[in-house]
Amino acid sequence: VNAWSIRDNEEHYAATTALIVSPPVFQVAPGKSQIVRIGLSDTAPKGVEQSFRVFLEQAPATPGDESAADAAARGPRGVQMMLRLGIPVFVKAAGVSTSKLVWQAKRLANGRLQITAENQGNAHTKISRLMLMDKDKVIATAEQLSYLLPGSRRHWVLDVPVGTAAPYRIKAEAKDGVLETTISHSAP
Repeated sequence: VNAWSIRDNEEHYAATTALIVSPPVFQVAPGKSQIVRIGLSDTAPKGVEQSFRVFLEQAPATPGDESAADAAARGPRGVQMMLRLGIPVFVKAAGVSTSKLVWQAKRLANGRLQITAENQGNAHTKISRLMLMDKDKVIATAEQLSYLLPGSRRHWVLDVPVGTAAPYRIKAEAKDGVLETTISHSAP
């Protein structure tokens, strides 16, 4: 269980005891399922959404886990691939929860355009596609799933056609629908 934050356009994780996972270790037989319960240790209302990642990791098989007959039937062991899943967990803020994105654009020395979004709201949003528009035509795009947690910033770097200048019209596909904004000038 990790507290989850975003700094310098990268996700950061820190071990935490704010969530309780039960059972912490389990075995799932083929064709079966397992319910995992996640609880909050501090239930006092917070003004900002809390963000966590719960990682489920498959433990490697160890010698002696299977009978001799099963091992003989399976044959020689090859490379083992272990599964690791990071599941986002959000604890909603008290009161109204909403994301509020503030956008900036900056021309880089190489001519590319850096679009930055800062979430000044108290809830996360998730952007799956960012598009730079010229009238109704997409002229540059970034397709990468990006969470914007409360208080975090993300940036995308776009290759733009020569002569593209502010104002920049941005369209973003987000969990709340399609967001559209115009950035009237570039940040220094």
